[in-house]
Amino acid sequence: MRVLPVIMIILSLVTACQHSEDANLQFERNIKQVVFLSNESKTADLQIEAPYYDAIIELRQQFPEEFRNMKTMSPNKAGEHLSVLKGTDCPALIVVYNEKIVAKVDGENTKEDIIQPITAALSN
Repeated sequence: MRVLPVIMIILSLVTACQHSEDANLQFERNIKQVVFLSNESKTADLQIEAPYYDAIIELRQQFPEEFRNMKTMSPNKAGEHLSVLKGTDCPALIVVYNEKIVAKVDGENTKEDIIQPITAALSN
């Protein structure tokens, strides 16, 4: 039961990055943009999203600039604003560069499985 309070704290930190669905969703072409798709409904399975929160905290330490402008949104809104995100499972952590997905991890994964491709994409 100690996991639930930690997950809630992490969730509030992550969603504080860019929670508004109508926030500025302009993606600059020459900058790698990190997008987190979160199922913000009341039926969301936080056990599946927990590794994503852990990965985001660790990745933010390695790549503070890239995560400073991370976008957090629901998958429905993501597809409306960026056609390349349509059909992406939730949760997902995505790196977009020049309006193309250069790294994507979605669905149920371990923290390490999430960190590896995102680190590779942000390091290049």
